[in-house]
Amino acid sequence: MINSFVVSLGFILLLISLTLSVILGRNVGLKHLQLLSKEKLEIVGVAESSVFALLALLIAFTFSGAYDRYETRKLHLVEEADAFGKAYNYSYLIPKNVQATMQQDIRNYLDCYLTIFRDVSNRAKIASDLERAEEIEAKVWQAAVKASEETTNKALAQVYLPAFNDMFEAAHVGYYLTQMHPPRIIFVLLVALALLGGFLVGYTSAETKQKRPIHSICYVVLTTVIIYVIINIEYPRMGIVDMDAFDKVLIQVRQRIE
Repeated sequence: MINSFVVSLGFILLLISLTLSVILGRNVGLKHLQLLSKEKLEIVGVAESSVFALLALLIAFTFSGAYDRYETRKLHLVEEADAFGKAYNYSYLIPKNVQATMQQDIRNYLDCYLTIFRDVSNRAKIASDLERAEEIEAKVWQAAVKASEETTNKALAQVYLPAFNDMFEAAHVGYYLTQMHPPRIIFVLLVALALLGGFLVGYTSAETKQKRPIHSICYVVLTTVIIYVIINIEYPRMGIVDMDAFDKVLIQVRQRIE
């Protein structure tokens, strides 16, 4: 599981790696100039353009996918909050003798998922909270089914049973949405292309007399920042990108049903 430390460390390592790739490319370019006794390097333009075209395409692909998943998670948090609130309201339809217990179980069920969202990097804690949520879910459902069998008004059961089922489904989908990410090989390929691009930028900069060409610096900084932002959007709550404004929707529901 990726956490905030890994994301921040990755940013630093990527910045250093891109800088080194540019320096390596420049040194190789300077040696080639000396060996060939030329002022300009012979670069296969098609190959160079292909690398940067692929890098641009992959950046666009990963950024678009990450942002789409981010928006989906935000919208689902609203739906999830609505499902919890509706299930709690419908719990007033079940018999009085199990109503208080049922409502407390719904509060505890919501608390489990709120804890998961607060610390999505703690895998052991997530596993523990999910196990507890499953136990509460089974308890709520069994109590609801039993209440529906004992009540004389079957129409009420047809109202609160679907509400409880929707709450369970919304909670499950909300968690699984946090686990949906592209294959790691996509990010490996993205970094590899960025490093290759850095090498080519440094290689072509050997033709200039400047030790630190401005376009090389811009490439390193901009590429590092873009990849860092993509990772943060793909794994929200880990770094500079959060979902606090939408997490508050669930927190407000929890406060309302207290």
